[in-house]
Amino acid sequence: MAKNELREKESRNYRLTLVDGVSHRRLWSVGFTRLGFVVLVLSVIVVFFIGSFCITAFTPLRSFIPGYPDEHTRRAAMENAVKIDSLEREILQWELFTENLKRVTAGEDPLRLDSLIVSHSEKEQ
Repeated sequence: MAKNELREKESRNYRLTLVDGVSHRRLWSVGFTRLGFVVLVLSVIVVFFIGSFCITAFTPLRSFIPGYPDEHTRRAAMENAVKIDSLEREILQWELFTENLKRVTAGEDPLRLDSLIVSHSEKEQ
């Protein structure tokens, strides 16, 4: 007897029905089980999160996320990196020039700047 009651509980079907309040006519109806309902709810949640991720990741909407760099910010960062590299080379040349100027004013032989710049660039790589 207990097995039959357990089977009845497991195989219960539920029905969700939309009924017109005035005419009591059935407008829409769907049947489901508990497991089917749980699977349906989890599927809807997963599809919702995947959809919202795709919308924010692959559309211009992502620029509204705080801290997410937009195209202008990326371009400015690249330009600044190039400028910094150029300024570092310029500073190196000025340092070599001042060192050479000190040596010449002290009466020593001047350094060959071309060989120093090339050898210093090779050391950086």
